[in-house]
Amino acid sequence: MFVLGVIDLHSHIVPGVDDGSRSFEESSEMLDRIWKDCGRDTVMVMTPHFSTSMPSSVASGRRKKGLRFLEWAGPRWKMDLLLAGELMLQGLSTNNAECARYPGTGWVLVEFQPDTLWIQVKLLLRRLIRSGFRPMIAHPERYSWCRRREGRLVELSRMGCGSMVSARSFRVQKYASSARQLLSQGLVHCIASDAHSSGDYILNGEMRKIVSDSLRVSWETLTWQMPGMVIEDELLPLLPLTGGSS
Repeated sequence: MFVLGVIDLHSHIVPGVDDGSRSFEESSEMLDRIWKDCGRDTVMVMTPHFSTSMPSSVASGRRKKGLRFLEWAGPRWKMDLLLAGELMLQGLSTNNAECARYPGTGWVLVEFQPDTLWIQVKLLLRRLIRSGFRPMIAHPERYSWCRRREGRLVELSRMGCGSMVSARSFRVQKYASSARQLLSQGLVHCIASDAHSSGDYILNGEMRKIVSDSLRVSWETLTWQMPGMVIEDELLPLLPLTGGSS
């Protein structure tokens, strides 16, 4: 099945900067596949890893590499490519949030250490919000504070946070089960690929088929409408989402 146009807010395509693509060749393979399966209306956001504990010189260097790759890749693939980041929230700082934010917006894709406690999650997010950013929570299905406690994402949405399931989580059974639960209850705003390599899931017809029986709202809502609101720097609706499935 061909998917005509998606907005993928989470990927690790920039080569040689994190645990994603290891080379220009692999990045090219990833973009070729996205172009072939998702089409020219696709918006692909590259989100290399940052952390609030990362020295600013390292973060700046990583962003410069991303911008150089964007300059190289843009003319070669006739789809919209954007650069942001995925920010690991650690300690008391909000350092490097500016490097990671979605361009022209206050939204920042964030993640947590696996052992982060629920009370710490709320404190870290409140600190980021007080600094003027809007957190978009990456792969909540992987966190123990969320699994079997899905209502906590409702609380976080009332604080102004978004949440985003990763297609990559469907490779791991316990994460896939949690992701399906979140999707079926309307407890996430978006689906993103979180692609790290050319073999990872992308937001194509295959992925749409995998999640089709778990969706409370439409595929287009999760891969176009809501991600588009993030790119346009709009507030997202409160969870849970309601509506027809695809």
